[in-house]
Amino acid sequence: MKHVISLLCKLFASILKHSTDPLRFFTEPTEFIKKEIKIYKEFARLKYCGLVCLFLFNNNLGTNDLMKREGLFKTCLNLCGVRESLPPGDIIQNLELLEGFFVKILSWR
Repeated sequence: MKHVISLLCKLFASILKHSTDPLRFFTEPTEFIKKEIKIYKEFARLKYCGLVCLFLFNNNLGTNDLMKREGLFKTCLNLCGVRESLPPGDIIQNLELLEGFFVKILSWR
């Protein structure tokens, strides 16, 4: 549980300037998380697509996984409005940018 709180604290710090009611963030974190993901969907599609891939690949994702399951990867790209020719490494790099917010990297394969 300690780790979940620290991730919420990092997210809170990153969006504090937009919040008029800081306590609401901790009582209703789902609303803030939804808003943050919606922002990614509109303005940072590769990050959003990385989260979609992570979800559809059951939280087990690396460059090799994206290459091995190319059909599912292309489906993710299409769902997110990202070009199909995008290299898998670009998705992984964007997920790495979310480490500590929405992603925790456990090990490299």
